[in-house]
Amino acid sequence: MKVGIVGGTGNMGKGLALRWSLKHEIYLGSRYPDNARSVAQNYSRIAKGYYGHRMRGRIEGNLNAEVVKESDVAVMTVPAQCASEVARQVRATLRPEHIVISTVVPMRREGGALQVRSLLI
Repeated sequence: MKVGIVGGTGNMGKGLALRWSLKHEIYLGSRYPDNARSVAQNYSRIAKGYYGHRMRGRIEGNLNAEVVKESDVAVMTVPAQCASEVARQVRATLRPEHIVISTVVPMRREGGALQVRSLLI
């Protein structure tokens, strides 16, 4: 399966890419394609070091919209405050058969605890 991780250069993207690359083609997205490619090379090195010959997938990087275009599944891993803008940017590249998953959870720290706040898209 081809999985596009929008905003995939952050911590959430790293965790998902490293786990899913064992068996899937992973496309890391960013606003900056050079950064996405560099991060993808690093994650790929880590994954190959861990999985060795068992690794069947790969990790590549590109612009957010381009990774959505290449994918079967698009995963939004951007910060909550950027989610609406990024969703509008990649919307035109979505196809009717796309599966879209979002890990976006708007939270803020209050006292010693994290509180969920509402997010309007």
